[in-house]
Amino acid sequence: MDWLTAHRANVDCFRKEVVLRNSEGAEIVFVGKRQVLPSCVISAIKASKLVQTYLAYVIDTSKGEPKLEDVPIVSEFPDVFPDDLPGLPPDRELEFPIDLLPGTAPISIPPYRMAPAELKELKVQLQELVDKGFIRPSISPWGAPILFVKKKDALQSCYFPALIEMKSLGVQLRNEIQKLTDGGVSEFRFGEDNVLMFRDRVCVPEENQLRQAIMEKAHSSTYALHPGSTKMYRTIRENYWWPGMKRDVAEFVAKCLVCQQVKAEHQRPAGTLQSLPVPEWKWEHVTMDFVLGLPRTQRGKDAIWVIVDRLTKSAHFLAVHSTYSIEKLAQLYIDEIVRLHGVPVSIVSDRDPRFTSRFWPKF
Repeated sequence: MDWLTAHRANVDCFRKEVVLRNSEGAEIVFVGKRQVLPSCVISAIKASKLVQTYLAYVIDTSKGEPKLEDVPIVSEFPDVFPDDLPGLPPDRELEFPIDLLPGTAPISIPPYRMAPAELKELKVQLQELVDKGFIRPSISPWGAPILFVKKKDALQSCYFPALIEMKSLGVQLRNEIQKLTDGGVSEFRFGEDNVLMFRDRVCVPEENQLRQAIMEKAHSSTYALHPGSTKMYRTIRENYWWPGMKRDVAEFVAKCLVCQQVKAEHQRPAGTLQSLPVPEWKWEHVTMDFVLGLPRTQRGKDAIWVIVDRLTKSAHFLAVHSTYSIEKLAQLYIDEIVRLHGVPVSIVSDRDPRFTSRFWPKF
C-alpha cells in the first residue's frame, strides 16, 4: 500500500487498469488482459502447492532505439568506437595475385561446408559488408580461410592455418619421433672414413652382393669349415650388422649343399619298441590316462580319468576336474578302483606331471 500511495495509484477494477503518476505528473498505465477462463475445480492440496509470482515490465515509449553512447564502457573510450568506419585501406601499387597457366580451372571444391540455410545467411552478411565498402571480392582464383577482425578503423583480414591439419601433422611428427627414440638411433654413429657404425659394428648397406660375400667368407673360408647357422651368426655379428641378419644367415646355411649332406644327428638314437608282458590276473596291471578339454558339466567336471585293465580290457571312466590335486586323485583312485579290485602291481601311464610326481611312488 505504501508503494501505491507514493506513486498515486488509481485502480480501476472494472477496466482492469492501474494508473501510476510520478512527481512530474507523467502517467503510466498498466492494462490487464481480459480472458474468459472456463470454470474448473482444483483440490485444496494442489492449490497449496502453487507458488504465486508476478512478472511486470515497463516500456518507455518516449525513448527511441538504444544508441552506442548509452553503454557505459563505450562512453569511456570514444576513440576506440567511432560512429562509422572509414572503409578499406587504399589500393596498393602491386596487388598479390596467383597467376595460373592459361586454361587452368580452379579445383571444384565447395568453399564452405555448411547447410543451405547457413550458406544463404552468410551470403547476405557478406553482401552487406560489400555494399558498405568494408570488403571487396578477391582477385585470386583460389580460396583461403580468412577471419575478419574488427579493428579501430576498418575490418582487416587475418589468415589462419587449418588447425585440424596442423594437429594431425603434429600427431604424425610425434609418432615418427617416438619411432626414432624407440629404435635406438643414438646407438648409430659415424666412425673413421665416415663409415656408419652400430655399437662398434659396421652397418652393411642393403646390397645383396655385399652381404652375400660377407656370409660366404664367414661360411666357406679356409678357417670357417662350414659352421652352423648359430655359430656363423655369432661370428658375423662381431664385426657387421644389418637388419634381419640372423634370418639371412639361417637361409644361407639352409641352402648350403655340403651342410645338408654332412648334417649330423645330435639326438640320442631311439631304441626298439618292446611290448609289455601279458598279465596273469585281472586288475593287477592297469593303464590310465586323462581326456581333457571336454565341455563343463553342471558339477564343474571337464575331464575324464580313464583306467583300463590290461588283461580284460575293462575300463572305468571317472569324471574329474582338470585342476584336481594329486592327493584328491589318489583318494578317488582308492575309493573307485582299490575298493573294487584291490591294489595293482603296476600302473602304466604317460609323462603327465600328475603321474611323474613323488606322490605316486609312495602310493
